[in-house]
Amino acid sequence: MLPPASDEWKTNVGIKGKAGDLLWHGLAPNTRKVYSIGQASYLRFAAKHAFHAFPVTFETLAGFIAETAEETSTETAKAYVNHLRSLHIDHGHN
Repeated sequence: MLPPASDEWKTNVGIKGKAGDLLWHGLAPNTRKVYSIGQASYLRFAAKHAFHAFPVTFETLAGFIAETAEETSTETAKAYVNHLRSLHIDHGHN
């Protein structure tokens, strides 16, 4: 049996009970683990530049993409944007 979604996650998304658990498990545990790398990178970027992490703004996202592409690669930056999209949804933003 898979572990349930955390109460913090359910609160952020605004869905409780079984529906919250089903939504949480819409991503495989390994996918969430992989996504956590890009998500942590974004959160460090936001803190480093004193940006509010959420909701993500165009300016913050553009800066994150530019810095990530410069430090790693454009492919990594593209992947991290997908990771960030998932985190954005997890925080209850569109």
